[in-house]
Amino acid sequence: MKFFIFLIISFNIFAKTQYKTPEVEYKKAVELWKTGKNKKAFDIFERNSRVNHPPSMFYVGLYHLYGFNTVEISYDTAFYFINEAAKRGFLKAELQRIILYYYGIGIPKDREIAKHKFSDIYPYFKLMDKETKSFLLILIKLKVLPKKQKRKYIKKLMKDAISAKTRLSRINLVFFYRTFRYYIYQNPAKVRRLIKSEIEKGNAEAQALLYEEFHRRMRKSEVLSYVFKAAKQGDSTSQYNLYLYYSRKHNRKKMIFWLRKAAKNGSEYAKKKLRYMKDFTTE
Repeated sequence: MKFFIFLIISFNIFAKTQYKTPEVEYKKAVELWKTGKNKKAFDIFERNSRVNHPPSMFYVGLYHLYGFNTVEISYDTAFYFINEAAKRGFLKAELQRIILYYYGIGIPKDREIAKHKFSDIYPYFKLMDKETKSFLLILIKLKVLPKKQKRKYIKKLMKDAISAKTRLSRINLVFFYRTFRYYIYQNPAKVRRLIKSEIEKGNAEAQALLYEEFHRRMRKSEVLSYVFKAAKQGDSTSQYNLYLYYSRKHNRKKMIFWLRKAAKNGSEYAKKKLRYMKDFTTE
């Protein structure tokens, strides 16, 4: 009888330990990720995701969205993990899923679904921190706000995101700047510092943006090294930028290589260009 009771107690202790472990490991992984130790963090997130730990699944999705010099970018895989985390009730994943629907990243674009899902989680809005709430509101309101209000609204949200001082906020800021830079005025030096801080941690989105924004003002060799890294990670914008670079160099072989890569990874510009080239050669 004593042995039987001992077994039950041991099993309960083991079960509790097993339950706590993903959360403890997750916190450790987040700290590693914040300091740019991407590969070590990913191993933990990936291991936790096998036991369906929603926050870890969300981060695995982020890795496939931005690369972080660890995995090849795959929007389909990113959507899968973020969607799974959202279905299990992780709020940050739900917000990110809405953004993916809104822009058609890894899933066909559907802004009605994005707005519908936003209305579902709006009752919980007051519970969110600045970081989570600021990243979404802009997407819903941009379509209905007049241009002057847009500019003021985006500046406020960017200011809120900067004040949060977390790595996820910095990634959101890079996304904000890339998407909405035509609505705002930003100090180029400040933006460059922000982007470079993320580049150092392997963010392919930031690497691509650096090329788009600053390649005329910076040393070309430095910029190209960033865009090559992002392209090799699978970033379709960087791959399309390399197509443009080699087309100016009149290097047809490399030009076509990067154009096909960009089209395969979802670049609409590259797909249209390939269709045009195909039509032109068959005439």
